[in-house]
Amino acid sequence: MIKSKSFAVALMTLSLTAITAVSATFAWYQIQVNASASYDGTSVGNSTKFQIGLRSAAVLNNSEEYGLILDETRPGIYWSNGDLDNATLNYYLMTNGYATTALTPITSGIYSAGLPFSLINSPQYLTEFVASPALTSSYVKINFVFRVTKLSGEEFNIGDVYLKDFAISGNGSIQNATRVYFSSNSFVGLLNPNSIIDGATAVGGILDLNSDGYFDYNTSTDNFGNVIQEEFVYGNYGSVNYAANETTGTGQKTFTGSCFNAFHKDGVHAATFTASSASYLGTSSMVDNQTVLTSINANTSVADLTMTLYVEGWDSSSSDTTNGQRFSLVMNFESD
Repeated sequence: MIKSKSFAVALMTLSLTAITAVSATFAWYQIQVNASASYDGTSVGNSTKFQIGLRSAAVLNNSEEYGLILDETRPGIYWSNGDLDNATLNYYLMTNGYATTALTPITSGIYSAGLPFSLINSPQYLTEFVASPALTSSYVKINFVFRVTKLSGEEFNIGDVYLKDFAISGNGSIQNATRVYFSSNSFVGLLNPNSIIDGATAVGGILDLNSDGYFDYNTSTDNFGNVIQEEFVYGNYGSVNYAANETTGTGQKTFTGSCFNAFHKDGVHAATFTASSASYLGTSSMVDNQTVLTSINANTSVADLTMTLYVEGWDSSSSDTTNGQRFSLVMNFESD
């Protein structure tokens, strides 16, 4: 099969500032999408154009100011004749209620192939788990649309879109906490762009959310009036067991800069548990045309691909130590 139509989507200079895992600080970013409008078809020469656009649930009243042209026959679709720059995407995201200047660490919670995907808030200090939906302003969600047209205006009603390249780079470790969820008529899946192989992220565990250097713990009194201190387990997990004896020998500690890297406090019963996880695909499963991400609908002659970009708060790479780090993300799509 000859892969003959291609364009590049680049999310450039995403700068993340003040990241604190599973807390309420923010990650700043900018997005730019570059799309080549030309199509070098081997069978039809250069008379065909591969075009990218946006599908919007909200009306984009000022779309032409941002280089977007409303599709008069398909409500909600706006086509671009070239790049989707940061200003255009910010306008789209702002109008639809998604993040425009900051990403807040959130989580998918438990996820695996075949399960519904949703984003929920990160845990709060000594608060029992509640799967409350994350604010849409915490993450990026973009519904891309693609079409292939002849210069005459005739549209193709068949074709698959693949992910040819996906490269993420940065000056620190914050890019390791990013996740990208793709959804279309052909594919649904969670990508960890920082992992070559498939894997999973634990979405439950003990944390130091009050930044005192120790894993958080609950204090209670038993039936005999004895004070009992037991470590608090956050997120999604199986049954919890506590050590019969209190922790000893830890001594005085201070916050390490990450809520994941803490110490068991003296006098507290340490917790053991089995954390639940969010399964993800590595780049080897999706990149270099390994997976059809979306297909042109035979009835509409349009291919839809929804991309959700967020910072996974349960990834230990998202912590206080990643303040001010920047990363860039480049995607190249290709179609047959």
